[in-house]
Amino acid sequence: LSVYRALGSDMDKFKSWIEKMYSKIGQKDIFICGDFNIDLMKSKLQKQTEDFVDMMYSLSPFPKITRPTRITTQRATLIDNIFTICVEKKYGRWHTNKLY
Repeated sequence: LSVYRALGSDMDKFKSWIEKMYSKIGQKDIFICGDFNIDLMKSKLQKQTEDFVDMMYSLSPFPKITRPTRITTQRATLIDNIFTICVEKKYGRWHTNKLY
């Protein structure tokens, strides 16, 4: 599932949409990826980000990218994300627990 959330768009609506899509798909091997414009590096500093991460964990998918995806001289952010419930399965050339 490829996702883009526009910067500044309503976080609650986005979370609701993710939950709705995930419930339709079920517990299948799935990758939810894209530019969420939610900086996972700030999950302990921003309540909305922490709530998003908590919601994703409650659905079962975990983030596979844990390092900044954009680095400038002023800051580093992690807004491009891949979440999955796949931990040990192989998909093509990539072994999912090796993505970062």
